[in-house]
Amino acid sequence: MIFSIENERELGDEVYHRIKPKLKGGFVCGLTGNLGAGKTALVKQLARLLGVKTEVTSPTFNLRKEYPLPKTFKRAKILQHIDLYRLENLSKSDLQDFSDWILDDKAITFVEWPERIKGHDRFYNLQVYLKGEGENRRKVELRWL
Repeated sequence: MIFSIENERELGDEVYHRIKPKLKGGFVCGLTGNLGAGKTALVKQLARLLGVKTEVTSPTFNLRKEYPLPKTFKRAKILQHIDLYRLENLSKSDLQDFSDWILDDKAITFVEWPERIKGHDRFYNLQVYLKGEGENRRKVELRWL
């Protein structure tokens, strides 16, 4: 499914509307796109729509951030935001941590730069591809896995 949007709020609203029926604990979504394509902006908007009150910031330097959901949402208690951009050499410990995170059935998980870890895509429910088309316009593709 491919569509275009005009701004960050529309991006979040449109994606949320299309994925809400499948959101639940254990849901894992990969977010792919160039730097500045809107991956973190999308997670911020989705968090807002899920009721997260805390400011959502990029986990680029932390690898992972968790945000409690205000009430359990279809078994999910937290929203996880993982950013693999800075990963070049993954240790076995890092790989185990990542595996544990994406297998957490109490989390709704969004992973930026999922292509950095090969073979884990089998655990994803959805892949979102974002491409900037000018200053604010983005092309969005949703691929259910």
